[in-house]
Amino acid sequence: MSFRHFAANSTSKYFVLFLACILAHSLSANVYAQIPNHGRLTPTLFDKGNYHLANKQFQQALSVFIKITDEEPANNYAFRGMVRSWEGLNQLKEGVAYLNKYLLANPNSDPAFYALGYLFYFKKHLDKSEQYLNKAIELNPQNTLALNNLGAVYAEQNKISEAEKIIKKAISLKPTEMIFFTNLFKVYSDNGFPEKLETDYKESIKNKSHAVSYGYGMTLARHKRQEGFKLYSKGKLNDSIDSFLELLTIYTEIKRVSGVVATQFSLGILYEEQGDMVKAKESFLNVLEINPDHLQARERIKALKTK
Repeated sequence: MSFRHFAANSTSKYFVLFLACILAHSLSANVYAQIPNHGRLTPTLFDKGNYHLANKQFQQALSVFIKITDEEPANNYAFRGMVRSWEGLNQLKEGVAYLNKYLLANPNSDPAFYALGYLFYFKKHLDKSEQYLNKAIELNPQNTLALNNLGAVYAEQNKISEAEKIIKKAISLKPTEMIFFTNLFKVYSDNGFPEKLETDYKESIKNKSHAVSYGYGMTLARHKRQEGFKLYSKGKLNDSIDSFLELLTIYTEIKRVSGVVATQFSLGILYEEQGDMVKAKESFLNVLEINPDHLQARERIKALKTK
């Protein structure tokens, strides 16, 4: 059955199964976009602040983040949450006043200078943003959020090499922060060389820096996954398979097991649609080798026996 046929008929088994693949990939690969809970059973105050932000409850979020900064004045992420709350409330002017008052009492607060820089970035006042971000970095050269934001400012100012350099410095200091890799890829993509991310990824693999290669790999994997689904939606089945094979290589190299499982299952569906039942079965068996309780893979193997 061709893509055009089952795309027109949402009850097609391939269409439904591939929608399941999309969901599996989303759950597997995008969890890093949220604030990690690290296995905590009880949400922290910071979790609550981010919950309010995600639900556009900006006033509640602002109150939570202000409370955190009172208790943890070095918490850059809480200051970031305050700025995002003011932006959501359309109260950036009030945010400037609050932070300036805060700095009168805390003149060496690099998180507050970072927050002002981030706030003026939202206001598109790039010179002021750069000034405050540089002050934050002067006070604390390891303020990675300030470094990353300064990279975004440089990118807006078309200082591409400076943007790349400063964001990579943030990555080297805190390779677990996925937003840094995302912003670096945006700089590359917006300036016409998205393939540079793959070059960076391969270099990190060669250097055996797992934390860095994991960040590059997850960012590149998201791009490859989107590319694969886009090709599939255009009916380019063979090209889609090639993209998912590249995705499988990345997940394998960075040891992202859930990504390997989701990609192997996707490949099984694609091979099945292609008519290559041998490769389809092999992909589903690979899924079961990693996760013996994967019910959908077992069901597909049973279905293949009737073909």
